[in-house]
Amino acid sequence: KQALEQEKTRLNESLDELAAKKTELQINLEKQRALRKEQEDYLASLKVDKAFYEEQLSNLEKLWDANKALFSEIVGEITRIAGEGYFTMEDLNITFSFTGVKGYIYDDTFNQVLNAHSELAETIFTFKPGQIIIEVPENHLVLSGTFALVGESTIEFIPKDGRFYDMALEQSSLEELFRNGSLVIDFKAIAGEMVVIDFIVKNVESQEGLLAFEIKPQF
Repeated sequence: KQALEQEKTRLNESLDELAAKKTELQINLEKQRALRKEQEDYLASLKVDKAFYEEQLSNLEKLWDANKALFSEIVGEITRIAGEGYFTMEDLNITFSFTGVKGYIYDDTFNQVLNAHSELAETIFTFKPGQIIIEVPENHLVLSGTFALVGESTIEFIPKDGRFYDMALEQSSLEELFRNGSLVIDFKAIAGEMVVIDFIVKNVESQEGLLAFEIKPQF
């Protein structure tokens, strides 16, 4: 009887041990199932994300193509408006002296004249010391550069960098924006009949909030 009791106790301990191992196995199986489901869900999300990002990239490329076409038109509009006599003597703040003729135009004035006579997207110029910023908010485009003298009375915008939807533009992308022509402003066209003498532009300097220029009469 004692031997049977001992055997029974041993068997009960074995059964308890088996039950514990079974429980442990079930826990491990549940963990494996959960991990497998997590991996399957992750792989499924990758496929969804890939399709989403591919669609976003495609849309962004279309927007960029449209942006290039629009900016090319804006460049032409600025050149046209600058040469059609919309600026007044007061706008240009021209002063005469024995050494030459000086003047300046505020960026607020420049923007007001530009956007009042353009049917394209609003374009905002900001003049800073040694820097010109051109922004087309509707198209999420911002360019930064300088004006350089390229003729007796003409200045050209030289882009240095830019951003499109907060993404930095490479030099090749900047060049694409001006593929149909540079942004040029002719001071003789701006002056029109306000300045009756022939002149050349000696210097153009971007300052805080204004674009200063100096011209020299030609006799």
